[in-house]
Amino acid sequence: MIISKKNEVYVRVETEPNIARELSDFFTFEVPGARFMPTYKNRVWDGKIRLFSTHTRELYVGLLDKLVSFCQRHGYEYEFIDSKFFGTPYEENELISKKGFPIINFIRKMYLYFEKVFLFLIFF
Repeated sequence: MIISKKNEVYVRVETEPNIARELSDFFTFEVPGARFMPTYKNRVWDGKIRLFSTHTRELYVGLLDKLVSFCQRHGYEYEFIDSKFFGTPYEENELISKKGFPIINFIRKMYLYFEKVFLFLIFF
């Protein structure tokens, strides 16, 4: 199994089709109350969310630890391939904030700015 980082959101897992189906089953869960939704009743959707796609072979980066433990539990060999632009799967980009504090501060400043402009337009 070859694991490479596609971007900051997904890792690409190159593996055999039968292991891909196992991964899809492992990273699948049923939505509570899905059987009451119209898409489920009309048989458009089966009520499950699949976090690993067998078509694109992509999985969310946040689930990488679970993928490694899955491979270790089942005895599958895996290796990490370095991506040209995004590095290795465990490498973190320092420019991306986990908590989003710089983004939140920017939004607050913009809100205050537009609030002042709006108040100015109302009174003048």
